[in-house]
Amino acid sequence: MVSIPAVKSSDTGVTGGLRVLYDGWIYSIQAAGGINRYFERLIRLMPSGWRSILVTEGRRSVNFPSHGSASHYVVPRIRWRRPLKPLGLEVEGLAVRWSTRGLEADLFHPTYYRCLPGMDHWRRRVPVVLSVMDMIHERFAELIDPAGQHAAEKAAAIAAADLVICPSAHTRSDLMEILDVPEERIRVVPLASEMASVEPAPVESAPTGPYFIYVGSRAPYKNFDALLESFRPLAARHRELRLCVVGTAWTDAERARMAELGLAEQIVLRVLPSDAELARLYRESIALVYPSMYEGFGIPPLEAMCCGTAVVTTSSSSIPEVVGDAALRVDPRLGEDLSAALELLLEKPDERKRWVEAGEERARHFSWERTVNETLSVYRSAVEERR
Repeated sequence: MVSIPAVKSSDTGVTGGLRVLYDGWIYSIQAAGGINRYFERLIRLMPSGWRSILVTEGRRSVNFPSHGSASHYVVPRIRWRRPLKPLGLEVEGLAVRWSTRGLEADLFHPTYYRCLPGMDHWRRRVPVVLSVMDMIHERFAELIDPAGQHAAEKAAAIAAADLVICPSAHTRSDLMEILDVPEERIRVVPLASEMASVEPAPVESAPTGPYFIYVGSRAPYKNFDALLESFRPLAARHRELRLCVVGTAWTDAERARMAELGLAEQIVLRVLPSDAELARLYRESIALVYPSMYEGFGIPPLEAMCCGTAVVTTSSSSIPEVVGDAALRVDPRLGEDLSAALELLLEKPDERKRWVEAGEERARHFSWERTVNETLSVYRSAVEERR
C-alpha cells in the first residue's frame, strides 16, 4: 500500500487555489506508463482549496487519478474508419464540447501534445502549462520519428504554452537548443518515486539465483544490446547468474539475438508487473543496470535507489541529475566498463552495500510533495503572468 503525505495549501507558498483543467489524451493512448502516472499523482495530491478537472474519452482499465475535489468528465468515444474518420473526429469534438459545456477553469494543463477532439480551444481561452518530459523524438528522429509528425505536434503545443515544465535541467537545455524556447518560459520540476513506500509482493517465477535487473523500454537509444554484450562474459563464468528484464514482450529479433549470444537460458522476462511485484524484483536484485544513452529524467534508477538496490548507469543526458554520485556511471560506448561494473557488484558484496547506502541517501532528495508544490507554483505564475 502506497502512503504519500498529503500536500497542504500552505506548502505551495500561495494563498487560495485554482481550477486546473487537464485534457486526458494520454489516457486514450497509454493504459500504463510514466506520463499517466505523473498526472495521476499530480491530481491525487492536489491540496485542499485547489480543484482538478479531468476530461477523458471512454472508460478504460487505466490509472485514472482520484481526489476528493477532482471532477472527472467522461466523454463519448467515437471511432470511424476511413474514409469516415474525419467525420467521426468532428462528431466526437461536438460531443466533447456538449459534455463539457459550462465548464470553467483558470488554467489548462494538457496531458500530452495532442488534445481530445473539441478540447484544443482551451489553449486560447486560459493560460496553458505544458509538461515536456524529454526531447527523444528530436534527438533520435531517424529511429523513432522519421516523418517528424510527433516532433511537429510537440513544437506546436510548446509554442501555445505560457510556461513549460521540464523534469531536468538537461531537458531544459535541449528545449532551448532545439526549439529556441526562451529560458524564462521554462521551469525545472524534478520527478519522484513512491517505491520506497510500496510493500513488496511475491513474484511468480521470480529468478531463484543472483540476478541483475533491467527496467523499461528497449528502444535503440536505451542501449539494451550493449547490455547483452556486456552481460555475456559474466554470464559465461557464472552459469547461475540471471538478467531479469522488466518491460514488453520480446520481439523475434530480440529472441534471435539472445540465442546468438548464448544467453537465452540466463535472461528472464517479466511483462508489466505491479508496483508491489516490481518493488520485490528491485529489492532482491544485485543491481539495476540502466545503460541508456538519453533520458529526460530516468525514473528506474530513482526507483531502484528507493528500493535499496545498487545502480549501474551512464553519465548521459539527465541521468547524473538523478543519481548524482550515488551510482556507478560508465561510458555507454565502452562495453568493458559496463562488464567491469557488473563484476564488481557481483563479486564484492561490501562494494555493493556502499552503493546501496549511497543510493538510499540520494533518493531522499526527491519526493512527490516537492514535485506537486513546485508544479502548483508554476500554475500560479502562469495565471499571474497572463493578467
